[in-house]
Amino acid sequence: MIRPTKWTLMVMDNSNIFRAAKNLGVKLDLFKLFMFFVDLVDERIKIFFCYAPRELIEIKEGNNYDYLRFEDFISNKLWVELDRQRVSFKEFKAIGQTEDSLIITRISQVLFREQEDKIKRQEKIIKLLKKKNKHLEQAKGLLWEDNKEADEFKDKQEKTDLKRIIMFSGDGGFSGILQLAKDLGKEIWVVAGKTSCANWLEELTDKVYFLEDLIEENPDLILKEDQSNKEQNLISEKH
Repeated sequence: MIRPTKWTLMVMDNSNIFRAAKNLGVKLDLFKLFMFFVDLVDERIKIFFCYAPRELIEIKEGNNYDYLRFEDFISNKLWVELDRQRVSFKEFKAIGQTEDSLIITRISQVLFREQEDKIKRQEKIIKLLKKKNKHLEQAKGLLWEDNKEADEFKDKQEKTDLKRIIMFSGDGGFSGILQLAKDLGKEIWVVAGKTSCANWLEELTDKVYFLEDLIEENPDLILKEDQSNKEQNLISEKH
């Protein structure tokens, strides 16, 4: 029997997490921050990096150079480094909507797509069991042990099952969608600043990682001033 493989979704609310870091007077090394959690969960990872482009403001002010460098860092540097570690990375720009609504939409799509896949899986198994002359009640109960083909199909589908969401934000506006994910059996972890983490968000999570504690225990997460990667410095400078 094939062993099911779970996966973790990391969602970065860029404005929120770096505002928290700025309040602490530090600049974070994004790659090291992500890799800290990649190593911690030790399983398949997808990262959704969500941010609001400042392009229109920069162009209006006649100075879009910094924004273009920021985009270059996200698209061509951070993505490349994570790809080398076999970490799936997607960037999403909040164009015509807020970052919050963009993030909620993306998480919803993942959750509902998974539920849709499970419904299709069950329908296929029911058909499969009917062909084996099983009773409908058995089909509805999904008695995997009575049908080897159905069991193998179940394992194959579970390879894409979402196990947990790691939310890089302390914004209480995400409480609703994260509560939904938890109700569907997903683990919820939150990464945020102590003073910027909403109480509701903290209460519903399985684990909370405060930036203050992470930095104290892992000082290499701080981007050193003498590092030459100016693109990363731009991230915190913009918030």
